[in-house]
Amino acid sequence: MVLGEGPWVERSRRSVSVLVVDLLLIAIVISWGLHVHAIDPTQYPDHAMRTIGPFLVGWLVGGPAAGAYRSSSLERGTWALPTVLCGWIVAVLIGGVVRASALVPGSAPWIFLAVMIGFGAVALLPWRGLVCLATRA
Repeated sequence: MVLGEGPWVERSRRSVSVLVVDLLLIAIVISWGLHVHAIDPTQYPDHAMRTIGPFLVGWLVGGPAAGAYRSSSLERGTWALPTVLCGWIVAVLIGGVVRASALVPGSAPWIFLAVMIGFGAVALLPWRGLVCLATRA
């Protein structure tokens, strides 16, 4: 049931479900990155949350701002994939600004941001393609 569509978000169970999976995928990708860099997120949850948090916040701003939760982005791959990619780039830039600030420990060199864009896109884009295919069926 659609509760109404604002300028950035379709308010429905579908969009909320997609948002939850998007956030989980982002957290999984960053947790995997921590593990690759010999930091076990389960042993250092505080560190993991300070690493993951800025990018989740970035996605909560960038995804809707790009239109990633509008009905067109939930139904048509030709619209969804570039929209999600743009939203993810904005999310990474926001996360990078937060990481480069005194708010959280860490830094945001350009290579880190480029890797975040790449791996996040590899996680989000196939998932969003599946969302569009499932909506068509």
